[in-house]
Amino acid sequence: MNPAGDTTRWVITAPFAARRVIFGPDGTLWAFGRVYDNNFNDLPDYATLRHYDAQGKLIGTALPRSAFPAGKFSPSHDCLLAATGDRIGIYSHGAARWAEVSLEGALIGMWEATPLQNVLVTGIGMTSAGVFASVQNQCPPGSSTADCMLLQRFNKVEQSLTPVDTAQIRTADQGIYLMGSDGDRLVARVHPRGSIMWLNVD
Repeated sequence: MNPAGDTTRWVITAPFAARRVIFGPDGTLWAFGRVYDNNFNDLPDYATLRHYDAQGKLIGTALPRSAFPAGKFSPSHDCLLAATGDRIGIYSHGAARWAEVSLEGALIGMWEATPLQNVLVTGIGMTSAGVFASVQNQCPPGSSTADCMLLQRFNKVEQSLTPVDTAQIRTADQGIYLMGSDGDRLVARVHPRGSIMWLNVD
């Protein structure tokens, strides 16, 4: 759509159904999704990640369905995408995996992401300092919002989550939602104030 809200281009992706989309650093579009049959079951194999140019033309595919473990849910179930200068990151809640793909579509690596399944992941971001997630835990009575809506660093190798100190940018009554990254800074929204902030995290 243009700034006035008028539709300027339609891109038909069928039979691929995009679940998440994100712009890469060069302005091209990446989409993560699924291809299913008439009963809404996944096909045996298909490319889960599609790459489109500025005109909406498909220019590449990556990450076959068979690269993820077989299971009840599609890899695109509750998925999130992140982009940085040289790669695309994919979090698949359905497959409990974190994957990274180069801008040429080559698989850099895939790791188990079991710790992320134990919390509600509201956002993902990548910088040279690592992979970060905003998570929402169940809030016990009397606890502060800041204790329940956290920014955490995800260690892919050690399978661990480490809290990131965000006390200087929000109060105890505010939650934090990670929106992505901008260069080497994370971009997050602080709620309920609704402010958007750029964060440097070492």
